[in-house]
Amino acid sequence: MKYPKQQFELLVESLQIIGKHFELSSINPSRLHYIVYQQGSEGQKHNSLMIKGNTILKFHSIGDQDGFLPLINFLDEVNFPLYPEGCNDSHIETAVKLAINKI
Repeated sequence: MKYPKQQFELLVESLQIIGKHFELSSINPSRLHYIVYQQGSEGQKHNSLMIKGNTILKFHSIGDQDGFLPLINFLDEVNFPLYPEGCNDSHIETAVKLAINKI
């Protein structure tokens, strides 16, 4: 697999968290990767998933942010780039499928 091992481990950890709240198999693998990427991307902060109790909302839809915390807070653009070096959509889709199987 061309997908970087360190990023794969972050992908697995992120999907484990997301999988507690959403049915992973019902989401396209490329879309899942992008959702994980959004959690750490500075340019996508408005799409970050925030949680308060059992309520999960995107950052942009929260009027009063009091009590909301990021669903995933260990990603950034350095440790989780959208396209890891040498990877294309096929590599990403394969990595996501392997990560889901690992969970």
